[in-house]
Amino acid sequence: MAEQNEMLKIVTPMMEHVCDHLCRFPGEIERKVDLEEVCAGCQMGKYVCDILNTYNRVKQEWIPVAERLPDVPIDTEDEHCPYFNVTFLNGVVNTLQFTSDECTWFDEEGNVYNDVLAWMPLPEKYQESDKGEY
Repeated sequence: MAEQNEMLKIVTPMMEHVCDHLCRFPGEIERKVDLEEVCAGCQMGKYVCDILNTYNRVKQEWIPVAERLPDVPIDTEDEHCPYFNVTFLNGVVNTLQFTSDECTWFDEEGNVYNDVLAWMPLPEKYQESDKGEY
């Protein structure tokens, strides 16, 4: 949810600029009501969000735990806690789960890790393209 709010903070001014400077409809549509209907159906905001989300997935950088922890809903049961790539103070990289209830990193056996230095979301799962290309 926090990421979605941050995305809106970025996308909203971008879309206002696009609408004010690039949209071809204001000059073609005389009635404001008709223009509002066109704007409501515009897919440009979705395209901008998709571009930014793709950039964020490709960009994937380590996030220091001192800076922030993952957004996991409180009261999420351990077996439903999401997985993250983590790096430890000694440089080892592993995949662990995180719970917001206790601000705890743990593995599938329930072992708790306190020396996590940084984390990042897991990449998107692999999907074959529609064209059968890899």
